[in-house]
Amino acid sequence: VLVIQQLTTVLNLTVPGKGPGSRAVPLLSVNGRLAPVITMQPNQVQLWRLVNGAERDAALFQGFVARGASTSCSGTPTTTCVHWKQTAQDGVQFNYTNYQGTKEDNQFNLAPANRADLLVQAPSAAGTYDLKVQAGLCRNDCNPGKPNIVPQIETLLTVVVKDSAISPAMPFISSEADFPTFPPFLSDIPAGDIFLKRELVFQDNGGKLEINGKQFNDHDFNQVMLLNSAEEWKISNLDSDREHPFHIHVNPFQIIEVFQPQSAAAKDPTNPCYADPNKPETWKACNSPQKDFVWWDTFAIPASRVDKDKNGNPVTIPGYFRMRSKFVDFPG
Repeated sequence: VLVIQQLTTVLNLTVPGKGPGSRAVPLLSVNGRLAPVITMQPNQVQLWRLVNGAERDAALFQGFVARGASTSCSGTPTTTCVHWKQTAQDGVQFNYTNYQGTKEDNQFNLAPANRADLLVQAPSAAGTYDLKVQAGLCRNDCNPGKPNIVPQIETLLTVVVKDSAISPAMPFISSEADFPTFPPFLSDIPAGDIFLKRELVFQDNGGKLEINGKQFNDHDFNQVMLLNSAEEWKISNLDSDREHPFHIHVNPFQIIEVFQPQSAAAKDPTNPCYADPNKPETWKACNSPQKDFVWWDTFAIPASRVDKDKNGNPVTIPGYFRMRSKFVDFPG
C-alpha cells in the first residue's frame, strides 16, 4: 500500500504566506518519505495499491525513467523498463475487458482521494528507475505563469532492481480465466434504468466554493434520491485553473462521458474534436465508451476553457463528466 501525501510542519491553515498563491506547495511523499526506494528482483511482479491522500495535488502518472536517462522508457512493452498494468480503480476491480483494453503503462490521473491497483513488473536485468508524475491541480497546463498552479514533474518513488532473477519470469495476467471473476452487481447501468437526470455545476465564485450557485450548508438537503433508483448526473466545472475532485460516499459511479476543453484536441481548430467557442454544440466529448464502464468514487472534474467568440467576447467552455449510479444498501 503506497499512500501519497503532501506533508508540512504546521497546520495547513496556519502556514505563513502573503495571500493566495504565495505559499510553497509541498512535494508529494509516499508513506511519509520523499522519493522512497522500492526494491524488486529482476522478473518480479508486485501488486501496488496507490492511494492519493494529498490535500491539494493530483498525480498524473508519466512513466519510469532509467537513472541517467533523459526520457521515459515506459509505454513500449518490449523496452527494458519497469512496466505496469492497472487492475482496479478506487477499490473496484476492472472487468477483464477493461484490464485487457487499458494500455500497459497507462498515464492515469490520481486526483486527491483516488486509488489505483497496479501489477508492477521489473525488467530482467538490474537497474534503477525513477517514477515521474506531474503534480498539480490540472491534467493540462491550465494556467501557465500563475504561481503554484503550473504543474511540475516530480520523482514520486524509485525502483531498484537487484539480486537474483526470478525464473521463469513472472508475467502479467494474460487470460480471463486467471483474472478475478467480475461480480454481476458491477454490470453496466443501462440507460433504460435511469430514473432521473441531474446537473451539478462547480465554481469558485470569488473565493466562495459553490455547487449550483450555493455554498455548503449542513441544514440544506440539495439532492434527494430514491433508494435503489439509478440516476445519471452531469458534473460541470466553470473554473479554468483547477479541477475539483468530485467524491461521493457509499455507492460508486460509472463514468460514461468525459469532456476536457483544455485538452490539445479540443483546442486545435484543425482537429475534428475541436471545441469551437462560437458553436456550443461542439462543447462535448468527441469519443466515449459504449459499454464496460469503469467504476469510480472520485473523479476530477475537467477544468473549463476561457476563449473568445468571433466578436472578441470572453466565452467559458465548461469541462464536465457524466456518471451513472445506483443508490443501494440503505437510506441516509
